[in-house]
Amino acid sequence: MDKFRLSFEETMKKIIIFFLILFFSGVSGTPLGAQDIQNVKNLFLELGDPKTTNAAAERILSLSAKDPAARNYAVDKLPEMIEKTTFDQVWRNAVRLAGKLKAASTAPSLM
Repeated sequence: MDKFRLSFEETMKKIIIFFLILFFSGVSGTPLGAQDIQNVKNLFLELGDPKTTNAAAERILSLSAKDPAARNYAVDKLPEMIEKTTFDQVWRNAVRLAGKLKAASTAPSLM
């Protein structure tokens, strides 16, 4: 029984150390913070505006490359923009972003 207990205690120590390292390194499975969510939402408003769509598309692409949660948000929102029937610069940017983000879930929106 002592052999099992030592093994269990050592295992628990390793698990605790792992989570402490994970916590203090900033790598957590938490979703976007409130400020980050607002930034991505604002970028999508800009993406929908013909005057700011090009710059917003580049910023969304850049942010998505750095932050998986931002990419997930973009992938979730792009189908709505692609489904509209106006084939303007906003639509082209949404389609281009979907391709660059390799967002397979947006494919049905193109049909």
